[in-house]
Amino acid sequence: MTKTKWAENRSKFEGILNAWKNTEAEAREALSKAEADLEQAQEEENEAVKNADLAAYTKAKQNQANARGAIQMYTKRLKMINDEPLISEDVFRKAVSEIKDEFAEEQAETKEKLLDLAKQMYDTAAKLNKTEEEANSTLSFMYDQVYRCADAGGDPNSSLALVYRPKVSDDGTIFYGKNRANTEFYTNARGQLEKPESKLFFG
Repeated sequence: MTKTKWAENRSKFEGILNAWKNTEAEAREALSKAEADLEQAQEEENEAVKNADLAAYTKAKQNQANARGAIQMYTKRLKMINDEPLISEDVFRKAVSEIKDEFAEEQAETKEKLLDLAKQMYDTAAKLNKTEEEANSTLSFMYDQVYRCADAGGDPNSSLALVYRPKVSDDGTIFYGKNRANTEFYTNARGQLEKPESKLFFG
C-alpha cells in the first residue's frame, strides 16, 4: 500500500519532535547538574574559609564561576530550544502544500466513485420499478380477465386464488387488504384491486 503524503510527513516530523524532546531533556539535565555544582562549590568555599585554605578557596570560587556560567548558558539554551520552531518555514509550507494537494485529489476521486454509485442505485431502482409495474399489470390481467375470481364466485382462500378479495367497509371507503402472502394492497369502494404505489400484489 502506497504511503500517503500526510503519513510520510507525520512520520518525519514525529522523528524531528522526538529528537527535540531528547535535546530538551539533555539541556535540562545539564542545567540541573550545573545548579548542583554551584551549591557544592559554595559549600567548598565555606569550608575553605573555616580552614583558611587559600588554594581550596580559590578553587571553590573558580568552580562557582564555572557553575554560574553553565547555568546561564543552559538556561538560554532551553529558552532557545522552546521558542524556536522545529522546522523552517519553507519545509513547513512544502509539507502543508503536499498534504492539501494529495487530499484534494483523494477527495475528487472519492466524490467520483460516490456519483457512480448513486447512478447505479438510481438505475437499479428504475429497473425495479419497471419490473414491479410489469408484474402488477400481469397479475391484474390474470385476476380480472383470466381467473375472474369475483365474477365466478371463486373461493379467494383456495390455492388457485392469486389474491384475497377483501371485504368493503359499510361506508364504502378505500382501505387496506392483504393477500395470501400477507402483502398489503389497496381496494376501492367496490372491493376491486387498485394499483398500489409501490406494493406488489404478491409477497
